Amino acid sequence: RRIGTLTLVRVPGPAYAEGEVELASELARRAALAVDNAARYASERETALVLQRSMLPELQPRARGLLVASRYLPGASGVDVGGDWYDLIPLSDPSRHGLVVGDVAGRGVAAAAVMGQLRAVVRAYALEGHPPARLLTQLDRFVDAQGMTPFVTCLYAIVDEREHTLTVSSAGHLPPLVLDGDGARLLPVAPGPPLGTRYGGYRDETFELAPDATVLLYTDGLVEERSRSITEGLERLRQAARHWRSSPEALCDGVLGELGRLGHQEDDTALLAVNLAGREPAPAPPVRSSIEVPAQDTSAAAARRWLERALDGAGGEELVATAALLTTELVANAVRHGGGRWLEVALALDDAAVRVEVADAGAGAPRPQAPPDPGVDSGRGLMIVEALAQRWGYEPDASGRGKRVWFELDR
Repeated sequence: RRIGTLTLVRVPGPAYAEGEVELASELARRAALAVDNAARYASERETALVLQRSMLPELQPRARGLLVASRYLPGASGVDVGGDWYDLIPLSDPSRHGLVVGDVAGRGVAAAAVMGQLRAVVRAYALEGHPPARLLTQLDRFVDAQGMTPFVTCLYAIVDEREHTLTVSSAGHLPPLVLDGDGARLLPVAPGPPLGTRYGGYRDETFELAPDATVLLYTDGLVEERSRSITEGLERLRQAARHWRSSPEALCDGVLGELGRLGHQEDDTALLAVNLAGREPAPAPPVRSSIEVPAQDTSAAAARRWLERALDGAGGEELVATAALLTTELVANAVRHGGGRWLEVALALDDAAVRVEVADAGAGAPRPQAPPDPGVDSGRGLMIVEALAQRWGYEPDASGRGKRVWFELDR
């Protein structure tokens, strides 16, 4: 493959001798290899960078009222696009959000591809409602089953705007940094083992947050240096962050600049900053009520009558009738497939929506089945829920031994 031409000119002078021609040819071959390697390197780096950036979410400055900022910086030397990633996941409760940051060992296209798989799996588990420790346990099994690199770190947290809490679980990842009126502090999160080791042992830890708190998640490229210990790097981060509390955007740019990561970092770096103070005023807590019913066929009608009484005067006839119908279907489905002796039916009512939850002892995920034969009376419950509800889903119990199936109707 011809990639260029080497021209040598000598004026005046004799023609080139045979040895000189051989030397020039060797120079041309070596130059061609160098140019070709450089082009291949540039192409691979660009491919990896495009792949990495295409898999990272494009976060809006506001996410359900939160102020959000994020950064991804590839390494400055070699094909140092790697497996660092972040994500912000809106959960079924509008006051709660999933925050995740992770790091896949390795560089280039392979690491970016693994990162993309893990981000998709984390988002799927989060939307199912798994608490942080259980989500990491599930992710650990996935990494092991797929035979991925044995060193993947990840931190998953749920921030609750209404309760002002952060529930965290870590798989070998660095602790979150929290900024509030008292300064900057690293949360004392006890990290479990990296993903894929099959050791498990992840646990949830809940921390109180100030109403104006900012939470910063990051990867090790921000704080690791060959000349310093990781402890020194974390302390430098804490000190630098104290001066940049005005906004998540300022915080990200400020710590990157003060820690010398703007164009000079050896490793790739990902940051996610979330601020609670900039949110829109949280809505008033919903009015909640619940009943327990035995897991038997007559309970579907009993739950329907209870819900109709609870919604009396809270919505139009169509809303009440639809909510009652869907509640009947969920209770009937729980009696047939959920297991256990008792069911809990809960109602949450606010200005925006009606939410009904049915809790049973079964751990299996509910899924709409294929359309049954016309002569069969059962098998249509979740199809009806999917057709009529604005939103529906399920949330496994933290213990993994039960679940809540829910639906929402806009008022």
